[in-house]
This record gives sequence, structure tokens and C-alpha cells, in this order.
Amino acid sequence: MKTRIFKVVLFSGLLAAFFSCKKDDPITPLPDVDEVGYSKGTFVVCEGAFNTNSGTIMYMNDTVSISDVFAEVNNRPLGDVVQSMHVYDTLAYIVVNNSQKIEVVNLVTFQSIATIRGVSFPQHVIQVQNNVFVTNGNGYADNYVYVFNTTNYEKIDSIPTEAGPNQILYLQDRLFVANTGGWTNDSTITVINPHSFSVDTVLNVGDMPLGCTVDKDNNLLVLCKGLTTYDEQWNPTIKSNSKIVLINTETFELTTLKDFSHQIEIFATNLMSYYNGIAYYIDNDGVYSLRTDTHEATKIISGNFYAISIEPKTGNIWLCNTSSLTQHTLEVYSSSGSKIKEYNTENYPNAVLFLTE
Repeated sequence: MKTRIFKVVLFSGLLAAFFSCKKDDPITPLPDVDEVGYSKGTFVVCEGAFNTNSGTIMYMNDTVSISDVFAEVNNRPLGDVVQSMHVYDTLAYIVVNNSQKIEVVNLVTFQSIATIRGVSFPQHVIQVQNNVFVTNGNGYADNYVYVFNTTNYEKIDSIPTEAGPNQILYLQDRLFVANTGGWTNDSTITVINPHSFSVDTVLNVGDMPLGCTVDKDNNLLVLCKGLTTYDEQWNPTIKSNSKIVLINTETFELTTLKDFSHQIEIFATNLMSYYNGIAYYIDNDGVYSLRTDTHEATKIISGNFYAISIEPKTGNIWLCNTSSLTQHTLEVYSSSGSKIKEYNTENYPNAVLFLTE
């Protein structure tokens, strides 16, 4: 018997061309870049179609929307499969998975100031002080957190992880890396000291930890998708159900918040987000709210969605949706589940970032 995970290409992207109720409204480019520039507003990460060099970052504020802000400013495409985006101070790091690079842009002008190479399967990035940490690996090879300096973005270290390191978060002066397995399987969180570049511990949390978010007490919430295995004819033989666990980031104690009676079938990174005592997560039939104190789960939105983000100021729920190969949308709901707006996006949106401060 052989074990293998079927995975689809991850959608990624930013939001653009969209702030108006009419989905076909023209895009208005940003006329002048002042001291604020693009450092305030909303971004949507759009992965683009695989092998087409069509990944984009979409941008909008109250008066302007741009469908592909990187190309608009830099006069070249961003690349193939835009995986994620991380903002640190006046910089934005954009991970372009299939192009095997990270673009570093000035957040005010959105001009590229550097391109980080030396990565083979990059997923997510985070800056801690003067170093940039990049999760990299497909499960079978190159499973590391690479460390780059911020002087000239040269690689200075490689920290080994378990299979398929994906999301990375900085909490309690430690890095927490969710190992989803890549093309294999994994069930762990690697905890890294960002100063010594060493592994503190490895936590077993559940098969394929995908959606990670942080609660008000700096605890880490992890949605574990569960595992399907296949026989020689690729018939499913074993399936572990999904679950949501809470990790105390000081003591590393684990608490199970929810055991599912089924497996969530969506393979995506941003399946869960937290706001005001509630973890909002995507299931096969819609969006649910999970109270972290009582562990009570309630369905609030019906539909098929790919990624979820919560707007910090309002608590509104922003949902990425790809209903077909040609229909890519972003739907906005209140925290109670009432639909507010819907926008067309570029291809395969997978995350929304809100920059307000």
C-alpha cells in the first residue's frame, strides 16, 4: 500500500479592480503616491493560473482599485502562482511559488527593491528583526525554513523541518511552522528559536495542519485537515477526520477545540480566522463560527469557499471563492452571516490583507 495526498495548486492573490458594487466598473490607477502610498488599504492575493505567469496582487482603498498593482508599478508580471504576502514595517514580501522567488517591495511605492532567490518550493515568509524566514519544501525534498538577512537578502542559514513546511507565525519570541506534508503527509508544528536558528521542539497536532490563526491570548489555533490514503488502484483506504486544536505558545500544551465527524475536503492555507473570541472556519458546506470558550460551533454562511479573512475594524468576513475556472469572486459578510457585498477578482484569490494603521 502506498500513501499519497492529492493536492491542487494553491490559489493566492490580492484584491484589486474592485471597490464598487458593479463588477465591471473600470479600474482607476492611483494617480499620485504621497507619503502614505499603498501602505493603507486592502490587498487580495491572487494566485493566477498554474504555469501562466498570471499571479497578481490586487489593491484598493476608499477611492481607488487596481487589479494588478505590481505590474502597474513595475512594468512586468509578478510571476507564476502567487502564494502569499507578508507585510513588515514599510516592506511587503510576496512569495511566488512556481517562479521560485520572493519579491520584496516598498510598501509606499510598491516598487520592487529586491528579489530573493535560492528557494525551490517557497510557501510563506515572515521577518523577525533583521532576518527573513521562508518556509520551503514539497514534502520529499528541501524541507527547510531558509533564513535571509535584510542587508542584501543573502541566505545565511537553513533550518530543517518536518515535511512540507507551510504557514509560519511569530509568537512569544518563537516561530511556529505548520508542516502540512507537501506531496506526502505530516502532522506537526516545528517550533524554532529565531535567534539561534535552532529547533526548540516539534509538536504533534494532527494530520495536515493547514489553517493557522492567533487568539487574543497569543495562543495558536490550528485546523488539521486530516489524511486520506490510497491503495495501488488509488481507492481511498484510510481517512482521518479534521480537527481544530489550540496550542498554548508558552507551555506548548495542546487542547482540542473540535473533533469533526468528517474530513474537510478543501486543501488551502487560509481556512480559519479569529475575531473576538470566535474562530471562523470553512467547512465543506459553508462557514462556521466556533466559540473558543464553550467549543460550540454554529453554521452561519452556506456555500463553497476557498479562503477566509476577518476585517479587524469591523469583524466582517471576507471569503474567497472560485466557483469555476472563469469565475473568481470575493464575498463580504457580517459576523452574523448577512451578505454585504461581492466583487470580481483576478484568478484564484486566496487571502485578504487589511492595512489600516
